[in-house]
Amino acid sequence: MRTTISIEDSLLQKAKKISHERRCSLRAVIEDALRAAFAKEHKRTRSGAQR
Repeated sequence: MRTTISIEDSLLQKAKKISHERRCSLRAVIEDALRAAFAKEHKRTRSGAQR
């Protein structure tokens, strides 16, 4: 799916650097970062719900 987002220049530069270092697409870097953030949030909310 295509979409347009606005992000800080510094975040884009970091993502591009990682993309270059890993020799993968910018899309892959952003998708990986989102998945990691969502997994972390899911873990946080699940552990809070068990208390």
